[in-house]
Amino acid sequence: MRLDHDLVTSVLKTDGFLRSFKLLESQITPESVQILVDLTDNLLRVGNIMNGGAIATIMDFVGGLVVMNDKSIINEVTTNLSIDFISPVAKGPVTVEARIIKRGKTLAHARIDLYDSDHVLCSTALGTWFIFR
Repeated sequence: MRLDHDLVTSVLKTDGFLRSFKLLESQITPESVQILVDLTDNLLRVGNIMNGGAIATIMDFVGGLVVMNDKSIINEVTTNLSIDFISPVAKGPVTVEARIIKRGKTLAHARIDLYDSDHVLCSTALGTWFIFR
């Protein structure tokens, strides 16, 4: 499957869980995906910082996108996602960048970084996805 901005927007709008995120822009290459999402009130927890579950969700989503950005892949499922929460996210919009580490026959590995509006690294993750061809 090859990605484009319209497809990313469509997935965010049709997936009940991902509808919480408002996509502002995206940049897609064969080996990387970067999205910018609004830091809306529904993503905040007490203290007006981004909820950890929302961080994990958007990082998993963008990691899955970069894995699927290959014409031979029809779907993917996360098998592992390890996240380090480095700094609280209090300023939006939020930038999430994912890069392929390796895309094999059945598994793909990616690194995902999440930045606040000042481009401060707030979270980083490594993930593994099982891929369906």
